[in-house]
Amino acid sequence: MTTIASVIIGIGVGLGLRGLKCETEQYINGCRLTKEDIAYIEFPGAIFINILKLLILPLIVSSIISSLAQLDAQSSGKMGLRALIYYFGTTIIAAIVGIILVLTIQPGKRGGAKEAFKADSKSAEGRTIDTILDLIRNLFPDNIVQAAFQTLGTKLTVNKTIGIDANNATYNRTIYDAKLEKRDGINVLGLLLFCILFGIIISRL
Repeated sequence: MTTIASVIIGIGVGLGLRGLKCETEQYINGCRLTKEDIAYIEFPGAIFINILKLLILPLIVSSIISSLAQLDAQSSGKMGLRALIYYFGTTIIAAIVGIILVLTIQPGKRGGAKEAFKADSKSAEGRTIDTILDLIRNLFPDNIVQAAFQTLGTKLTVNKTIGIDANNATYNRTIYDAKLEKRDGINVLGLLLFCILFGIIISRL
């Protein structure tokens, strides 16, 4: 109840102070809060959020290893496999839904163009394949410490774009160059697999 009450109070105070926000760094037109004042108010909350983020990785690693170590090998193997399948499946579904929405909605494309442009299906399929391959690569990190703060991903850079005229329409074919790069973020899949295997090994000792 205390947490819920704190959230409600915070929302109310934030909405109440919203009208006092200054658009500039000066107190003009009756405003009472500059961006600097808001940064001071935000400071304790940012520290608290950072502390919570700090606890995520140790909590996940210790809880998975300790729970699997207390089970027999067969039960821990089934539980770990289900966890991997669940996370891997939801990640693939999220990637597929995102690509479908991009191809359907086509954000950034304006109507009224003189030429008809068609999305390059082969490049879209390539991005889907790259996403799936990145998930598999992240399952087996080469450095478990680096997996705590970095993931491996494929970066597509445009090599060249060629125009193809067919069926009274203009098609743009974009050629991409794929390159692997390190990205900031926790490699949850790699850490999860490591913790599962480590917990199973401990349970066998």
